[in-house]
Amino acid sequence: MDLSPLVIDDDYKVVDKQQLAEWIAIMMLGQYAHIYMIIEKLSPAELPSNNALIDYMLSKLNVPNDNDTLIEHRDGWLFQMMSWIALNIKLHAEYPGCTIHMVAPHDAAAKHGLDGLAMVVTSDNKIGRIVITEDKCTTNPQSYVRYRVLPEFEDYERHIYDNKLTSELTQLINPASHMGLYIALSPSFANHKNWTYRIGITRLDEHDSAEGRGELYKGYDKKVSGKASRRKGASVNLPNLRDWMQDLSDRVSVVLQSKKV
Repeated sequence: MDLSPLVIDDDYKVVDKQQLAEWIAIMMLGQYAHIYMIIEKLSPAELPSNNALIDYMLSKLNVPNDNDTLIEHRDGWLFQMMSWIALNIKLHAEYPGCTIHMVAPHDAAAKHGLDGLAMVVTSDNKIGRIVITEDKCTTNPQSYVRYRVLPEFEDYERHIYDNKLTSELTQLINPASHMGLYIALSPSFANHKNWTYRIGITRLDEHDSAEGRGELYKGYDKKVSGKASRRKGASVNLPNLRDWMQDLSDRVSVVLQSKKV
């Protein structure tokens, strides 16, 4: 939904929840590159795992149903992987013929640091786009956007995190193996014109309309300057959020169990 000059919300829907669960299960085992290759339309062979790791991952999903904090952390982790998949698919569609470099999704719940970072590299070794993502699986999205995400993005715009971004982007390139590419790209890492911000968020019914979406992202243009193309959303409406996420968690658990040997 294009709400220029405020925001462009790349909203999406989950059309195959079981497929999503299968992909997330693979990612939980550390094999996110497998999903990346599938999105690249390759046919990779899944790497073997072990029962001890699977049992440990299952323990992270099977949290007590009376512990709201653990539930929120688990749901946030699942949502962050879901948002990573959505961004990967979106960038491949928007930038055909380019190389998409993405930071790995978090390997644990409630992990600190950027929720997502991606860099599009064109065929002539130039930066097409750098995407900085914050994700939140919440029943109070408007408050989260206003009081948590937008102040964080404002700090990025004030150059407070330029060194952090440069370091993260350098790791994506791996200069030890791709020194020429690093030399070509690194001078542009801290150029804010290359940066796009992305808020991955679970929206409510009240935010489905253009007016509601405007309220959800209100103030975005005050914190991040420039055209609306620098201010992205990635919202999804998941009915009965906690129940929806519990069902997803249960599906992932079944997939993980099936991988035991």
